[in-house]
Amino acid sequence: MLKFPVGKDKITDSPSENMQFASCVAEFGMLLRESEYSGDITHHDVLTTLNTLECVYMDKYKHEFMELVEKSSMYINY
Repeated sequence: MLKFPVGKDKITDSPSENMQFASCVAEFGMLLRESEYSGDITHHDVLTTLNTLECVYMDKYKHEFMELVEKSSMYINY
């Protein structure tokens, strides 16, 4: 595993689609674990972000993740 510091110069107001997707994965994990750090995030919030990402429709594994979030939202009310 590579380790390197991330400086303030790497922070951006427009993260890449891959970074946004990774954020959705982390948020979904926190929802499943009912993490105290999830704040007021909901399945709807995760799905809203996923639906704006082109990469989700171009990659079958990312699309499958979105379907998983959709299915889980039917069983869990947040």
